[in-house]
Amino acid sequence: MYGLILTPILVAAILYFYYFIKTDSSETRKLLPSAILMASIAQFVLALWVIIYISCIHSDSVVYEN
Repeated sequence: MYGLILTPILVAAILYFYYFIKTDSSETRKLLPSAILMASIAQFVLALWVIIYISCIHSDSVVYEN
């Protein structure tokens, strides 16, 4: 599940990398807002998943987080 949530962040990183290797144009700049939106939503869902997992699914009373 964790890897699935991280997929939009990988796609956003690829879009940013594409922007930096191509010449600056309106077409490449159109990709940046969608990349930021995807990464932001993925970060929110990831934080929500960690909260739900620790509070509802994890059975131990002690949680060790890196």
